[in-house]
Amino acid sequence: MRRFIPFMILTLLLAGGYVLRKELKEAGRREALSRLPQSPQICPLRATAQPHTSMSNAIFIDKGFSPARLRRVQRALDLLRQVATEDRRCNRSFRHTGDLRVLREFLEDSGIRIRYDPIQEYSEEGPTIAYTQEGGKHDIYVQPYAWRLSSRELARALVHEFTHITLTPRPGQEEKAQLMEVKCGFRKRMLTAPIRVTASPMPVPLPQSN
Repeated sequence: MRRFIPFMILTLLLAGGYVLRKELKEAGRREALSRLPQSPQICPLRATAQPHTSMSNAIFIDKGFSPARLRRVQRALDLLRQVATEDRRCNRSFRHTGDLRVLREFLEDSGIRIRYDPIQEYSEEGPTIAYTQEGGKHDIYVQPYAWRLSSRELARALVHEFTHITLTPRPGQEEKAQLMEVKCGFRKRMLTAPIRVTASPMPVPLPQSN
């Protein structure tokens, strides 16, 4: 038993020395790492989704349009923005008509909605490009015939319907709407309404008695 006790003491001393050497080694490694140049900390950036901006600024466009037709409407609105920026005569004409608003204000009015009506209608002048409903100051309906025309023709039709909106759509406004097309540079002259002439019956000569 007395021989076993020194052996145990020796074993404990060796184990303690091993642990001490390991701790000194780890401390030295930490000190060496602390002396190395630290890489700059990178703060993670939170990606924020950008708000969707309509190509038509504020005016509302119905989701019922196909992508190709939507691009056609947007090109027509781009033409109208250019006119609203450059054509003083057009703006002045709108300013002195109906609600006294310039063309740009219609293009930036989110209360005005361009909608698609797939059922083609016809009038005495031919197929309808776009129309407004009587008394309606918010909705413009575009019909299928519009896609057979250029973006400029669609822009002209929108000027026509903006005129109805500023006047509050009623029968008898076609002449003013066509005149606005002329003043905004989309028509060279006004259309003259067809004049229907009714021939009076020829007088029948009465037989003369002798």
